[in-house]
Amino acid sequence: MPGLLETISRLFQHQNDQVRQAAAISLGIISIGNTNFFLEKVFKLIEQSQDQQKYMFLSTVREIISIKPECLKQYLNILMPLYLAQSNS
Repeated sequence: MPGLLETISRLFQHQNDQVRQAAAISLGIISIGNTNFFLEKVFKLIEQSQDQQKYMFLSTVREIISIKPECLKQYLNILMPLYLAQSNS
């Protein structure tokens, strides 16, 4: 579906915290369906985002971890620095 990632990532800026959280969960679930396509894009969005948005994208990754953690094995070298950097916030 063209534009899906952009549409969901825009919701990470919504004023309502529940909408932002729903977007993070949705993106996590969608990413599980096609990890090869979505995960690299999610990690790029994390790197480019501001702190509050970065937290929401990391919530997306948390959703993936809770449902299908094995799909993240090849991304551990990217994940660990992101979580360590965010833990200081």
